[in-house]
Amino acid sequence: MVLKDFDIAAEAGGPLRAVVKQFDNVPVKEALVVELVPARGETVICGVELLATKQK
Repeated sequence: MVLKDFDIAAEAGGPLRAVVKQFDNVPVKEALVVELVPARGETVICGVELLATKQK
C-alpha cells in the first residue's frame, strides 16, 4: 500500500493538524514495514495503531 505524493498539511487543512488514515484487510505474512520518505523537509509521524483482525 502506497500513498504517493501524500501531503499531510494539505489533507489536514493546514500544519499541526491531525490526519487519520485507515487501511483494512492489509495482508501481512512475516512483517509489516512502514517507511516514510519526505518529499521535502522532514517526515513526521506521531502515532501508529495496528489492530489485528481474525483471519478467515
